[in-house]
Amino acid sequence: MRIAPLLALIPLLSCAASTEPSGADADIRVLFLGNSLTYVNDLPGMVRAIGAADGVKIHTKMLAHPDWGLQDHWEQGDAIKEIGSGKWDVVVMQQGPSSLEESRVDLVGWAKKLGSYAVAHHTCPAMYMVWPDAAHNASFDAVYAHYKEAADSAGGQFIPAGEAWLRAWDGSPSLAFYGSDGFHPTPLGTYLAALVVYGGVTGRSPAGNSASISGVTISTTTRSEIQAAAVTALAGAPRKCGGIQGSDVRGVGR
Repeated sequence: MRIAPLLALIPLLSCAASTEPSGADADIRVLFLGNSLTYVNDLPGMVRAIGAADGVKIHTKMLAHPDWGLQDHWEQGDAIKEIGSGKWDVVVMQQGPSSLEESRVDLVGWAKKLGSYAVAHHTCPAMYMVWPDAAHNASFDAVYAHYKEAADSAGGQFIPAGEAWLRAWDGSPSLAFYGSDGFHPTPLGTYLAALVVYGGVTGRSPAGNSASISGVTISTTTRSEIQAAAVTALAGAPRKCGGIQGSDVRGVGR
């Protein structure tokens, strides 16, 4: 099911890339399934950088294509092959905002199907909550509720990145998280999302993280505010994927 026509507003290439040659020495291995809300600004790369600054090696692979939903990933087959390999600790999944009822049914149904398949292959499913386009920002609550329901249906981790945007705006409404099209994130918006993903998949707090992120130039105060927003958002997402103790990944079935 192709979704979110806004995703086509930017002429972007699809991505199916692993930026590290081997995960053998990684503390945690994370597969990303999504669309341009994952590959714009390289969300997996930011998560790796945040981990490195925290002493955590994160091996990632990203399967992301313009306008794709979870059904597309299931039917195309690459995601199934990767999950079926059993080499991933966590699979982070997203599609469009899915704030409408029809989209909710689609999101929850395919999250459950992919989540069950992931758990059967010793991989913890995680749902990466995104955000509505700026013209429909009243839909944040629906996006939150539907992604949380999807995470619950998959028996996996809820990663409320969109909620973190709201919490950051509570203190600093002028923070530029939306890009020029009013939907795709700026590097700053992706950075906040990456902090939430990092906390969600590892169980570690992103507060105080010193990672230097390309394209993100902010004051120490703003960095602290953004990290605090990530921590606040994560407080509403109980641990499901276990996380890391030392270098021991404690995920589903491990």
